[in-house]
Amino acid sequence: MKRLFNLVAVLAVTVLLNSSAFAAVSLVRSAVANFSSVGEISFSLDLKYIADDSDASVIDWDVANIPLTVEATNWTTSTVYAVLSATVTTVGSAVYMYQDNVKSTVYKSTAPRGAYDGTIRKGDVYSGMVNKATQGGDYRGYVPMVFTSTTTKTTPSYGTDPEDVAGTRYFIDKSDYNFAAQTNYITVANTGGLVGGVTAEGPCWNMGSNTGYMYFGGKFDNILGGDEYGTDQIKVVSMIE
Repeated sequence: MKRLFNLVAVLAVTVLLNSSAFAAVSLVRSAVANFSSVGEISFSLDLKYIADDSDASVIDWDVANIPLTVEATNWTTSTVYAVLSATVTTVGSAVYMYQDNVKSTVYKSTAPRGAYDGTIRKGDVYSGMVNKATQGGDYRGYVPMVFTSTTTKTTPSYGTDPEDVAGTRYFIDKSDYNFAAQTNYITVANTGGLVGGVTAEGPCWNMGSNTGYMYFGGKFDNILGGDEYGTDQIKVVSMIE
């Protein structure tokens, strides 16, 4: 009787093992690496005098050598440059530089100047340094400004056309007629490092470095003794305000 019981137990185990061989297998697993709590956005722009690398507090000009009452052809390079350092390690992030002269109190822009394509007026612009007395306007209201980012410490000569210097861009003001379409144009750093400019199609191109230099130029047209031009609204931000 005992032997019969053992045989029955073996048969029962065999049946259970055979039935489990036909069960379906369905597994779902996940792999996650969440970097949302890490990453950095930082940017420094330290002003220095070209002559001796001493610290500067404003973008300055050699006004003694800028001719008066002359319709300017050449652009003047500032006596000040900037040392740049950027770290952008957060996806989709960037650092932008633009102006908001309408928000100023000392150099407030209340009257725009026209942007032209030949004789066709494209719209209003408020960028550059503002005539403190006139608060802008088409005639003698502004000194247009440009900037150039570079990895080499070489002062550019802008000549009659600043765009002849590779990567040179015009300062853009938030109130300019085309500001909404200029996100790439005003980008000075992104996850690829410092931005040297934009291509003809519009995308940013990177300089291959997180450190570099920035130089500035201005077009001083029909200047008179007693004039004061300036801007205190050059914004360097990680979000366009």
